[in-house]
Amino acid sequence: MDNQRFGQYLIERGLVDEGDVYEALTEQQRRRPLLGRLAIEEGYLTVKQVFTLLNIQADTGQRLGEIAVARGFLSKAELDRLLALQGERTPRLGELLVARGLLTHGQCERLAREFAARGDDAAAA
Repeated sequence: MDNQRFGQYLIERGLVDEGDVYEALTEQQRRRPLLGRLAIEEGYLTVKQVFTLLNIQADTGQRLGEIAVARGFLSKAELDRLLALQGERTPRLGELLVARGLLTHGQCERLAREFAARGDDAAAA
């Protein structure tokens, strides 16, 4: 999903300003569930395993999921499931703009359809 392009589309249409999009994207990142926490909740990893992976991540800069698969803590299918959950549980940009009163739900749906018709990624709404 490309929230930034959807945000830019909304800015170009004059419906929101750059500050609105920036704040919504910042909130979206803040509310995105951490992969390690999801792995614990779903029973894929223990707290100890997550801390081990976080220590490796701090040293290498690699993504936690990539490290977990490479070290045999998670299968690729389990990582894919966790990433899908992470995406499902992360609020969409349009939802956040609606919650802030900058768009109505109907406007957001219509704009997402228009955005998709342009060939862009409407999943950002």
